[in-house]
Amino acid sequence: MKDTYFTLREVPWFWGNEGIFMTPWFPSFNANITVVSKMSVWVSLHNLPLHFWHHKILEGIGNTLGKYIKTNTHRTKEANFTFARICVEVDLSKGLPNHIHLIHNNRCCTKFLDF
Repeated sequence: MKDTYFTLREVPWFWGNEGIFMTPWFPSFNANITVVSKMSVWVSLHNLPLHFWHHKILEGIGNTLGKYIKTNTHRTKEANFTFARICVEVDLSKGLPNHIHLIHNNRCCTKFLDF
């Protein structure tokens, strides 16, 4: 039982870069009518200005979109700054935004989001 609670509490889970959705089973569970209201998604921010490439700033962007989970950190280690990827838990009932306005140190830009 301890492993079961850990597995359900320590979300999200990934198989490579793909998210795995898990929910507790219950006797009346019906996959055809179960409504998924929250999901973890990867958000790509293309051509993000270099001054936004900081863990705390990316975390703030993620929390603006939903609940920040993690950043794809190996991209910064490889100095591959074509786009940033952050994993965010979003509330699907609110819909997904198509862009975000970013302001940092009096610099502003609008970024279109790629889910």
